[in-house]
Amino acid sequence: MQLMKTNTMNDLNEKIIKWADDKGILANGTPEAQLAKTFEEIIETAQAVALYHHLPKPEYRSAIMEVKDGIGDVYITVCIYAKLSNLEFACAYFGEETFTNKIIFEKIGESVLRIAADWCAEHHCGECIYWLNKLAQNHGLTLRECVEHSYNVIAKRTGRIVDGVFIK
Repeated sequence: MQLMKTNTMNDLNEKIIKWADDKGILANGTPEAQLAKTFEEIIETAQAVALYHHLPKPEYRSAIMEVKDGIGDVYITVCIYAKLSNLEFACAYFGEETFTNKIIFEKIGESVLRIAADWCAEHHCGECIYWLNKLAQNHGLTLRECVEHSYNVIAKRTGRIVDGVFIK
């Protein structure tokens, strides 16, 4: 019986960057376009979280998959942004504190705005990942499983680059 290898966060980062390179995002994309994509994914994730918390219990399962996908998608866009900006991208996420989803989304938004303003972008990429990890924990997920799920979805995706953004 062969066991499947579990991807580490570093393995996933490498796969994400290779995917972005294969799709032409690294050659034709811009950090600004990638940040715009990050904001789009944050909004979709916030909508998924809101839906999850307002659905009756039997419908939670499909909504939690949207939350998982959203968290992973935001991570992927930040990872690609870091590569486009020549930033070191560390996937360290620490801390045992718990926070409300509202505070987490405020902090993710603040982090991305600080990245956009070029206020120590490398630090704020890491901060954004910290908050994504907290959001995953709030929903009984791990950041790694969210990123792996999203990577497995995008790995099969076809599309093209339009104005520096990959369109499926």
